[in-house]
Amino acid sequence: MIHVPTEVIIAVPVLTYFATNYLRPREVTIRKLLLIPAVVLYFAVTTLPLSAAASMAQFVVLFLVGASFGYLNVRNKDVRINRQRMTIGIPKEPEMVLYLVFIFLFKYAVGYSLGAHLAISHAAYFETVVIAFTGLLAGYCVGRHGYYTYILAWSTKHFCISTNNNQVSEK
Repeated sequence: MIHVPTEVIIAVPVLTYFATNYLRPREVTIRKLLLIPAVVLYFAVTTLPLSAAASMAQFVVLFLVGASFGYLNVRNKDVRINRQRMTIGIPKEPEMVLYLVFIFLFKYAVGYSLGAHLAISHAAYFETVVIAFTGLLAGYCVGRHGYYTYILAWSTKHFCISTNNNQVSEK
């Protein structure tokens, strides 16, 4: 454990907690729906080697492709809206466990490559691969959770987001 980075030691229990939640049906509020995409976007931005505008354009295009995949993956899932509790019932999603494991392994591999072999990070293919995977993974998460948020907040009649306490309320 001497050579394991601190963020890996912290990330394993957090990802384990989220992964076990995805293995059972659950009711989720908007705040919880937005938490995972926020964390994934944070990791995506901190992983990106933004050395040129072209890499940012590549990230945005692949982010949109990933968001499309995420949306298409969940658009036919059976979700239930609880208007009294302002939650959405999401079925179990074992594919998200694999998604979280893949994010962890990718983040760890990039960190290891940068730490152990700094010269590899200057290779053009390394930057392209990192940007591609980061865009796809972040977009996939945002597409999935964005669809669930859309279902909960906007497609149910008489719902609006209150600006006072950032909660969903019924008019």
